[in-house]
Amino acid sequence: MKKIYLLISFLLTTVFLGQAQQFHHNYYAATKADLETNIFEKDSTANALVIYEFGKTYVDDSSFELKHEFKQKLKILNKKGYNHATVMIYLYNSGSKKEKVSDIQATTHNLVNGNIHKTELNKNEIYTEKFNENYTLVKFTFPNIQEGSVITYSYTLTLPFIYKFKGWEFQSEIPKLYSEYNTSIPANYDYNIKLVGTIPLAKNKSDLKHHCLETARGGSSDCTESIYIMKDIPAFIEEDFMTTKSNYLSRIEYELKTFKGFDGTVENITKTWKNTDREIRDNKNIGKQLKRKVDKKQLLSADILEEKDALKKAEQIYKHIQDNYTWNSNYSIFEDVSIKNLIDKKSGSVSEINILLHNLLEACNIEVKPIILSTRNNGLPTTIYPVISDFNYLIVQASINNKTYLLDATDRYLSFGQIPFRALNQYGRLLDFKNGSKWVDIEALPGSNINYRVNLQLHADQNITGEIQFNNRGYPALTEKKSYFENPIQHQKDLQDEYENLEIFEYQAETEAKNSLDFNESFKINYEAEQIGEQIYINPFIFTFFEENPFKLQERSYPLDFGYKRAYIYSYKIKIDTAFEILETPKETILQLPENTGQLLFNTLVNNNEIIVYFKLSFNQEIYTKEFYPYIKKAMSTVVNIQKNSTIVLKRSN
Repeated sequence: MKKIYLLISFLLTTVFLGQAQQFHHNYYAATKADLETNIFEKDSTANALVIYEFGKTYVDDSSFELKHEFKQKLKILNKKGYNHATVMIYLYNSGSKKEKVSDIQATTHNLVNGNIHKTELNKNEIYTEKFNENYTLVKFTFPNIQEGSVITYSYTLTLPFIYKFKGWEFQSEIPKLYSEYNTSIPANYDYNIKLVGTIPLAKNKSDLKHHCLETARGGSSDCTESIYIMKDIPAFIEEDFMTTKSNYLSRIEYELKTFKGFDGTVENITKTWKNTDREIRDNKNIGKQLKRKVDKKQLLSADILEEKDALKKAEQIYKHIQDNYTWNSNYSIFEDVSIKNLIDKKSGSVSEINILLHNLLEACNIEVKPIILSTRNNGLPTTIYPVISDFNYLIVQASINNKTYLLDATDRYLSFGQIPFRALNQYGRLLDFKNGSKWVDIEALPGSNINYRVNLQLHADQNITGEIQFNNRGYPALTEKKSYFENPIQHQKDLQDEYENLEIFEYQAETEAKNSLDFNESFKINYEAEQIGEQIYINPFIFTFFEENPFKLQERSYPLDFGYKRAYIYSYKIKIDTAFEILETPKETILQLPENTGQLLFNTLVNNNEIIVYFKLSFNQEIYTKEFYPYIKKAMSTVVNIQKNSTIVLKRSN
């Protein structure tokens, strides 16, 4: 898929030091050292810590049901961690088949006069309730919880759904020192096994055990016995610039591929893309709708139909769909899709709107293909085998004059070739019912930036006047366009309210079309320079890009996903009246991200009585691996500091 550059091996990797030696993370029993160690220095924000965790899943050799054994040792570091003393086990139900839990054992350990004191959970404190139609909830809370308590608990699950092998989550919202998962999978069951996340396994070992299962009729099966261990696992804490956490949470997932019976029969469970393409082609909601003929003469104006230039015609058809059909916010692409209903009601789902766009373009002899994808909040689709439920969105690829355009007409503020931010999720599946589907990169339209041009003059009376030009291009322009075109008066009022220390007047919006790639604003300002004692202080950053650093984690275990390449540009020029003498200007700063993947440039030039300040922050990749995090975090901290503390210092001339 999309190329994501890795840092070279000399970059420092973070490891847990000291703390892992104090906690006994190699076994389940609580120790005195576990209770006496009350600080987790590696993550000072952690309220609780998993010291040890173990799981084992296997097929019972007598009942042939799937069994899952679980045990965990957890440290409560402070009162905010008390919620981790409540355990909830969700049991899946499907018809007569129900998951069951048994052998629940739970103990609270505290230090009393230097000795370990144990408090056992009473069985009558285990509660069972109906969670919803598909799940039953088993819940209990540990007794005698205190700051510094260590809790241990274990249970066994009986899972009648052997076709869905039990997955394992190594990572959670609190850090873990040690997590181990053991599996025993009969050779009858061939699973696709997927390791999700970026944290490496400390151990990944598999051996073959012969005749692990035998039937009463003499059939037998070998088993693959595997051990997966992960150590020093940081907490997964959601932060800005990421997609859904399901993309990154370190875990193992299983999907049954084939089942071989003892009688020699083979059942293919996981489909191939060849079979899946055929199913989509014949599906009444997708394939049939994509083939549906549309009356272009009835739906399109004569001006559009008579346009000779293919690109201009495509742009006009695209705008026609934007202006005449409204998206009803329905993401479903495989249910209740009807182009006829959309045409009649003028409102429909994402697939209805974009399939109508597809069909009209095709009717006008423009080469088009649909692409199904998963939105950023829905997670990345599985690539090693087809999982249709992973997809929840549909866009159109148009090929015109040897150039491809990604199109989505659900938003009238989108430019031609620009898809919404929600759809920028790395890759999708291009459907081609003749040649077969394939994976394609989902790339943003280039050139997104925010650009301020500030041209001011400091007068002898310390009043500052001048003009501001504010340009948003690409994705940043979308929000501003919507705000302005939906209520121009309120948009200007919001601008004045946001910068109440400025007098704003002669406002102009210089963009006419809603789907223009740019949104340009200009206005004049008036305000007074700040004086402290005999000195006058001017911060050139009247407008800021970031009020605070969005990156606060000590370490981040998942990539930074910006969605699109971006730049923040601020150019500032102020003419100083001869009544003042320049004492100090901001210091130059230059920072480069590794491998030239981004840059922070800030400098100041004094030319006679003019001060020119230039700032540019650029991110040249859509996605950065977690190894870049400390560098980007430092850069953003520097940006915030520059914005807040850059000062021009003046005094009145003698």
